[in-house]
Amino acid sequence: HHIQASLEQRSVLGHSFCGFINHVVDQLALCLLNTALEPVSGMIRLPQELAAAETLHDLYGDVPYPVQDGILKVTLEVGEGAILTLPKA
Repeated sequence: HHIQASLEQRSVLGHSFCGFINHVVDQLALCLLNTALEPVSGMIRLPQELAAAETLHDLYGDVPYPVQDGILKVTLEVGEGAILTLPKA
């Protein structure tokens, strides 16, 4: 698979929270990882390609993440991550 990654925001929710946009073939994914020593919560303004969705799908957790007005509200436990994509049609 051809992977093209670009680091959009190093600290989305704080100094120990990493988020970046990844292009895998023709699918856009938002990759999040909590590297802090405590849970983190916050809101992330999504890129245009993901902002119109009502929900994003976690590829590993199979948990829907609701999107409201282009904003994703997320809470991640210590060491938890998510790879969020548009739901499958």
